[in-house]
Amino acid sequence: MKILKRIAFTLLLIIAVGLIYFFVSYYPKLNVATAYVAKKVCSCHYVGNTELDRIDKEDLNLFPLSYVSYEVDELEKTVSASILGMQRRKAVFKDELGCSIIKGEDDYNVRFITGRPQVQYLSDSLPWPYGKTEAIHSGSGIDRDKIESAFNEAFDEDGKWEKQTRALLIIKDDSLVREQYSEGYDANSPMLGWSMTKSIAGTLIGILMKDGKVSMDDNQLFEEWTDERGDITLMQMLNMSSGLEWAEVYDDLSNATKMLYDSESVVDVARDVPLAQEPGTYWNYSSGTSNLLSGYIRNQFDQFIQYQAFPYLKLFNKLGMESAQMECDEQGNYVMSSYSFATARDWAKLGQLYLNHGKWKHMEILDSSYVDFATKVAPACSDSIYGGQIWLNRSKKAFADAPDDLYFFSGFQGQFVCVIPSRNLVVVRLGVNDNPPFSMNEVLKIICEAIPT
Repeated sequence: MKILKRIAFTLLLIIAVGLIYFFVSYYPKLNVATAYVAKKVCSCHYVGNTELDRIDKEDLNLFPLSYVSYEVDELEKTVSASILGMQRRKAVFKDELGCSIIKGEDDYNVRFITGRPQVQYLSDSLPWPYGKTEAIHSGSGIDRDKIESAFNEAFDEDGKWEKQTRALLIIKDDSLVREQYSEGYDANSPMLGWSMTKSIAGTLIGILMKDGKVSMDDNQLFEEWTDERGDITLMQMLNMSSGLEWAEVYDDLSNATKMLYDSESVVDVARDVPLAQEPGTYWNYSSGTSNLLSGYIRNQFDQFIQYQAFPYLKLFNKLGMESAQMECDEQGNYVMSSYSFATARDWAKLGQLYLNHGKWKHMEILDSSYVDFATKVAPACSDSIYGGQIWLNRSKKAFADAPDDLYFFSGFQGQFVCVIPSRNLVVVRLGVNDNPPFSMNEVLKIICEAIPT
């Protein structure tokens, strides 16, 4: 009897220790997982117009996301997620502002005040990408067999979902060489760009510079920065060399996960971190920095509606990016680190703008000097992989078999807008995997072999 009691006591002790360990080590992380699922389902379903079973199969098939259950309220347009009823989180679709994670109750109830501005700049007579008529399909001097092999390299064979490419598109000399989509997606499907949104943030700063509202040497960027952080310049922010303490970590609790999944304001979380290095001396990739750019942009306007409308009036509408949608946090800040949707064709337009050195037909969206800055190596980036909110291939660390003048917007799970000036080429790939068997390097290698300089 005593032996049985000892065994029972030991088992209870093991269970108790296990529960304590679970709640100390893993329970707080469940909050991130459930918030991620609520947000991803909400955004893909309501912004991306994707069916729920496809989201389950393609976006939530990883541990521990596959263990998170969620409920969709089609009337209220909300998604609630939990694990065994624990750490329940909610995301709300806010029409023109996309989906926002709500921390507790929605204390701000932010909506687009007057509705999204309508596109007014598309020509009825010009072909895509500059107008509304169908794209010109270029074929001059292009090895069509190699192009076909590049697309075969990018996409899965029928019945497989390993490379997980949803879209691949090539523009050469303003003409559409080829585009292809996986089952369930087409040229009208908005897709999440993840960190390609950072390049939108940089572009918007460039537009403010062109308008004379801000300059590279601006410092004292936030009134709360009354210490050494006041010395940080806008250029250093764009170059990811602010010196602010930041850990771009998502498999553990960090200021990055707190910012995206457990805050009402992504700007506040990023703004409140201390200085860790002397500004301008240390390169550190930081989603917090891109959200600080969002907050800085917001501070340039007297009225909230002006900030809300700015990306549309000054960028998306002028390029005819009708599908483009930036998403906000609970306080209404655009999450410029991570959350924007657009079709593959509209993502391509953003790359084409940079290839055009800031011009869009007869409009100058960006000064060419800003494009030069954004695609030049950041002074503190010793391995030459980053410019101004844009990645570079100067050292060929990203794409060993692609030209070194290639620069690109990049997002989680293999979102790419690649610009190759030496070939007057834009390549867009969207999907949910950037690991083998998919290889963007191999895709670009074959495309460059097929398309002459």
